[in-house]
This record gives sequence, C-alpha cells and structure tokens, in this order.
Amino acid sequence: MCPSAWRFSGFSTTGCSAGATANRRRCARCSPPTAGRRRTTRGSPPTSSSTSLRNCRRQGRLSNHFTGPSRIRLNGARALVETQSVLMLRTTLHDVEVDASDLVQYLDRIVLEDGSWRVLDRLPRYIQDRFDPVRRDAKLELRDDLPAKCPTSARHLVYPQFAARSAPDPMPSTLDSPQATAITTDAKEWLAEAA
Repeated sequence: MCPSAWRFSGFSTTGCSAGATANRRRCARCSPPTAGRRRTTRGSPPTSSSTSLRNCRRQGRLSNHFTGPSRIRLNGARALVETQSVLMLRTTLHDVEVDASDLVQYLDRIVLEDGSWRVLDRLPRYIQDRFDPVRRDAKLELRDDLPAKCPTSARHLVYPQFAARSAPDPMPSTLDSPQATAITTDAKEWLAEAA
C-alpha cells in the first residue's frame, strides 16, 4: 500500500496526492482513481466530534448520524463494507428553521496493514432525503431554479449550498448514478484482485 494514499486529500480525482511519479504509479496500481471518494487520515488526529458539534452549533446547525449494521465482503487482506446511515441536520434555510434527513449507504474499502484493519476510502451514496420545517406554521418556499441542479436523492443536502451561492465539489453520488455504479464496480474488482 502506498503511504501517500493514506493522506487526507478531501475528495480526490487522482487517488494520490504524492508528488513523485513513482508513488503515483504505485497508487494507481493499489488504489485506482476514485472520483467522489473521501480519503481517510492516517497518522494525524481526526477532528473531534465535540469540536465539529461546537462548529455546527456556532453556525446555527446541528447534525447527527445514526449508523446501521454493516455488510462485509472479505477477501484476504481486503474488505468491502456497506453500511446504511441516517444523517439528520437542523439548519436555517430562507429564514425558516428546517430539519433535513438523508438516508445514505456508505461503501468503504478496508485493508489489513501491519495487523490492523484500516479504512482506505469511503463513498457515500445517497438514497433519499427530505426537508421538514421545524414549526408547523412555517412555510418554506424553495427557489424554482435550484432543485433541478441537485441530484435526485440528495436534493435537500445540496440545495442549501446552491442557495448560499456555492456548489459541492464533487456532486454527491446517488445510489443509482453512473458515477456510483462505476465506483462500485471498481471496488468489486479491487476486492477480487486480493486473491
């Protein structure tokens, strides 16, 4: 496993953040290009959940993830793990306090390295989502032009970013999108190569 593949690079389109050509070739072999996947951190402390929670509260948001059981496919020192999760977010949109909920399925590639299992990368695939005003008497009016720009199963996750004049990069993958299908196929091939 190429050590550079463990560096946090946010969403990566190359699969490697190393500067050396040799490392890039090595990463392409052990970790193919992964547009839309999030790289994990190795060797540096993760952001503490209490810090993240404080930042969300400071910005007027509150979020929670509820994770279900995992389905694990194991082949030697590699594993694919699928886990469903519900993301719940409270935020303000167009001056209306709303609760957003998203049903997400994570696809994790995991490797056994030095006797420990480590997450190589994670692809969130969005299944469905919704907005609900917190107050029953509140009326939320969405801009007509923005929902069409958002992926079907992640509209309510992406809409607030467009409304704030920013766009997610890359766009979240929905479970049945061509991007998620290609990455799922690549991940299955990656698992089969372990033998």
